[in-house]
This record gives sequence, C-alpha cells and structure tokens, in this order.
Amino acid sequence: MGETGNEAGIVLNGKLIHRRTINSKYGTSTIEWLREHVDSYARRVEGKPKFKYLLPLDEEIAERVRILARTYPNTRATSETSDTPGVHPGEGRATRTVALQSMLTAV
Repeated sequence: MGETGNEAGIVLNGKLIHRRTINSKYGTSTIEWLREHVDSYARRVEGKPKFKYLLPLDEEIAERVRILARTYPNTRATSETSDTPGVHPGEGRATRTVALQSMLTAV
C-alpha cells in the first residue's frame, strides 16, 4: 500500500529507545525537555519508514483492495549490494553491519 512515516528513536543515556517508550515513561518526548531533565546529550534519531500491507478477509474486500495494489518493493540485499561479510569472524558472534555500527559510534 505504501510506506509509513519515518519512525523516530531517541538516544537517551547512551541507549537508543523508541520515542513512544520515552513518552510513556516521562510524559513527553521533546528533546529540549529530555536534555534539561534527563540527559543533556539526548538526541533524536530518524529511522526508515516501514512498508504497509493489506490482507483482505473476504472476496468483496479483496476486489476493493486490488485497485490499491502496488508492485512488491525489491529491497532485499544481495551479496553484491550488502556490506555484511559472508563469513562472521569470532566465537559465534556476527559482525555488526555498517548501518548499525555507524549508529552506535555516533552515540
């Protein structure tokens, strides 16, 4: 059907936490308030949007949904497009991907 809006996370005390979890715990997720009252280094991290899908439960709805259908997004990584090594070094631990590693080092 398309994509959701960007999900936002907040780095608070060195940990990436979903914005809704922060809002539930502190009653707000505004960076200014969090910097003043919780962590002076708090920052917002933009995530990627997620794909939305419809699953019709009967034929009548299926007919109405067909006009909204889009082609399936081809976003799967292949060995040619991925920066993750095929062999993971170490004792049963995987190497972090570049995206995760860069997010963690930015904290």
